[in-house]
Amino acid sequence: MIFRNDAHGVLFEKEIRLHKGCGKKFTAALFLLTADYRLWQQVEPFVGSKNIDIGSARPQHLNGLTYVCFALAKDILTCSRTVALRELADPSLLSPRNFMMVSLARFCAQNRFPQRKK
Repeated sequence: MIFRNDAHGVLFEKEIRLHKGCGKKFTAALFLLTADYRLWQQVEPFVGSKNIDIGSARPQHLNGLTYVCFALAKDILTCSRTVALRELADPSLLSPRNFMMVSLARFCAQNRFPQRKK
């Protein structure tokens, strides 16, 4: 798995254990929303056991990456297309690692997340 950093990996793994049996879109959105702890603190109250009320979440003070993570999670959950991956491929917008992370989430919304090696 490609996580933003170690803290992202720990938080995502913790949350995914709490939401066993959730769908692909939920998992992909959760992956993005846990990428930044400040973003997660703002959206966590809108996360249920099997759904995320992303329309009610209004996170504030987002930087470039956290805005992309929130907007892409919203796109995945609502089937909208406000974030185009080709626009994010510019290294001046996202680092290559962060681009791979958001690309993985978009891919996994349609497929399954890879199992983490133990």
